[in-house]
Amino acid sequence: MNLNGIVMEMRSGFNRLVVLQPNSRSMPRFILKLLVTTAILFLLFRRIDANELSQALSQTSYRLFTLALLFLFIILILPAISQKILFKGCRLDLKAGSIYNINLKSMFYSLVVPGDLASGLARFLKFSRAHRGARPSEGEIGQSVLVVMAVDRFLNMAAVIAPIPFLLLVSPLPDKTIWFQKASSLAAILFFLGALIGHRCPLKKIFSLINRGALKKIGKTLERMTETFQDLPTRTLSASFTICLVYQIAGIFLIDIVLAKSLGLDLPWLTFFSMAAVIRFARYIPVTLSGIGVREGLFPLFLVSYGVPFETALTLGLLGSVIVILAGLVGGLLEGYETYFSTSSSTARR
Repeated sequence: MNLNGIVMEMRSGFNRLVVLQPNSRSMPRFILKLLVTTAILFLLFRRIDANELSQALSQTSYRLFTLALLFLFIILILPAISQKILFKGCRLDLKAGSIYNINLKSMFYSLVVPGDLASGLARFLKFSRAHRGARPSEGEIGQSVLVVMAVDRFLNMAAVIAPIPFLLLVSPLPDKTIWFQKASSLAAILFFLGALIGHRCPLKKIFSLINRGALKKIGKTLERMTETFQDLPTRTLSASFTICLVYQIAGIFLIDIVLAKSLGLDLPWLTFFSMAAVIRFARYIPVTLSGIGVREGLFPLFLVSYGVPFETALTLGLLGSVIVILAGLVGGLLEGYETYFSTSSSTARR
């Protein structure tokens, strides 16, 4: 494919991906996220003691840090399996290995252009091309890919907060941080009610009411996406949610807790699990660029009740962000290698 073809494909994919996000609103939203991210980071680094931060970094066990990074690459196979199940429910055939590669490479795009839009667009284009077998129309493929991406995000958000109502009962957080736990518990209930309503209620008829005038394009897209979503079997959604739940729990135990161990933190691990779940859920809420600043801001807030120094808690958040950045860079290397190999093969055939 030549350069013009790539540009046209990206424009087409971008138009389909952001049909629910008009361009006139994208820039103010981006600027607002940038301001919030900058403000959080400014307030955090204004409080730190450079010597204390340097000491916390020097005391980090980089063996455990490397182990947490390796665990991330291992458990990323779980969302690939979950998405494969959803794609199969939408009658699209994608290999779990291909989905794994696409997800890893999309993490690189979120580093190049901060925010979910870049990685979302990359996944949309690559998922749309990765389907094997019988080819439905391009519109049907794009519609199914959008539904899978939206449902996958919803299920992961629901999975990460699903254990919190139970943890609120057996291991409540101290002081004011319990309100984060209570709010997440309420969100968990609302998520499951939303899933039940969205899968069972006649939302297609509701969206058909706005399928006219200036809102015709949005209404038609929502109507078709709702139809595709409601056609997904309940067992498909249940299987995908179960895998998402295992993925989120594994992420907390194999990444967050291992990183805490690398800093020598000795905490009630059931309580720390609850903290990490709340923070992971908060990172899904699009208030900052790529969730930057959320982890770094919330860990000090939660850990201060356990006598953890501010700089050590901040370091814990920073290490989590570094792991995501390193995974994104690996995805970038993979993308660059495949692009170079593809270009070289095309040139050789000529």
